[in-house]
Amino acid sequence: GIGYLVVTSMARHYQISNTHFKQGTQSVLIIIAHLFIHPGQEAAFRAFETQALARFCAHGGEVLAAFRPRPTADGTPTPDEIHVLRIGLEEAFAAYRADPALLALADLRAQAIARTEIFLSQETVEYPN
Repeated sequence: GIGYLVVTSMARHYQISNTHFKQGTQSVLIIIAHLFIHPGQEAAFRAFETQALARFCAHGGEVLAAFRPRPTADGTPTPDEIHVLRIGLEEAFAAYRADPALLALADLRAQAIARTEIFLSQETVEYPN
């Protein structure tokens, strides 16, 4: 079976399968980021993310999906945006996090982002179709 996550947004449909956990024969790191934006700071958020994701890609990373989740029926707070990312192993992610160009964006990030929750995995879970 293939484990997958399907994300549907207005114009795009993404399927993330077990193959996204490999690059050739190498395992990769999947990153799920839940991003909570400071009220009224959407423009600053967009400016930060545009630059930060460019640096992420410069380190060999790839944006598999970025989307805004629907509100929950019970009103439980949801992230303003969720990113599904892929990068080489931990070393590549550490190099991205230490990138001087990314670190220079710290003030913009603090202005824009109230909270970030990061989930990392190199392991898939398979379920039958």
